Amino acid sequence: AGARRALTGAGLVAGAVKAYDLGLKRTAAGPASMAACRVLDVLLGAGEQAGAAVPAALAIGAHTYGISVLGRAEVAGAAPGTAERALVASTVAAGFAAASCVRNGAAAQAGAGVLIAGYLAATLPVQAGLRASPGPENVRQAVRLSILGLIPLQAAAVAGGGRFATASALLCSLPLGRWLSSRLATS
Repeated sequence: AGARRALTGAGLVAGAVKAYDLGLKRTAAGPASMAACRVLDVLLGAGEQAGAAVPAALAIGAHTYGISVLGRAEVAGAAPGTAERALVASTVAAGFAAASCVRNGAAAQAGAGVLIAGYLAATLPVQAGLRASPGPENVRQAVRLSILGLIPLQAAAVAGGGRFATASALLCSLPLGRWLSSRLATS
């Protein structure tokens, strides 16, 4: 039964990726399509725990949607409404991350809450700044920092499940991610 479920999940991920690559990427549905790929990917990775992983998967999907919206503006700059869509996506991602730990006790909720606050502190200011300065360089910076924001968001979802050591290990990758990101940004 587990193999059948995994095969079905892998088929859904493959189908979603193919739909994105072959037609949806450059359409208005592109960001939602990419988000769906990420949601399905997280659920596939959750295996038998897929039901419990739905809020975390939706958090990752909402975050991916926001990055995809911003990514479309990296060359020409952000159009009116781009920053708002990214801000809403980040806020929704935080809400789903918080929902992923509701059943797991006060310690899990507190640990996840701190990480969610860090996620919001990393993503919201730079995204909101695009309202006043929507140029391509600022959009690229917002994309870069939003991608890095995925680390505390994922750590929050993991901590919300009570896996604090794993969440800490994820969070420890943030300085390396920042360093690598700065190296690539200057190349």
